[in-house]
Amino acid sequence: VGALTPDLSILNHRYDVLLARSAEIAQQILLDVPVDVLVTDVHLPEMSGMDLLCWAAIETPTTRVIVMTAFDVTGIKDRAHAFGCLRLMRKPFDVHEMRATILRALDRRDSFTGNLSELSAIDVIQMLCIARKTTSLRLSEGSSSGVILIENGEIVHAIWDKLVGEDAFFAMMAVKN
Repeated sequence: VGALTPDLSILNHRYDVLLARSAEIAQQILLDVPVDVLVTDVHLPEMSGMDLLCWAAIETPTTRVIVMTAFDVTGIKDRAHAFGCLRLMRKPFDVHEMRATILRALDRRDSFTGNLSELSAIDVIQMLCIARKTTSLRLSEGSSSGVILIENGEIVHAIWDKLVGEDAFFAMMAVKN
């Protein structure tokens, strides 16, 4: 991202660009400063961008994440989207495309989030499936959190703490609040 910083900052009036030289520094920034959009590479020193994405999904769930890579995304696509990645971008890409992607992510920052105390997770999932939506639904209870990935109204993946797949899904369905 360091090479992108000047291109993303120039003639920009909608957002500030913060640069972290490692995933650990990015984690500290995310904990200290509200960050709307995180752009990370898959390959980072010491911690992968995918690990950073997973961490951000749990620790700063309102942060939108864009992941970039020069490699084939087939092996990481499902996991990235399950943790709420808005877009996987293959390098090389046009900096204008990245800027437009960031602006779309900023426009989505006011998308629906919140507490649906009168509805269960099952109610929300049923509505999303009936409406044939593609989205990720994040749930948390206490120190536990997870994501259900829905594509075109079909549940395709779930992660709850260290559980994956059906076990994670059923654990999330037991969440009361």
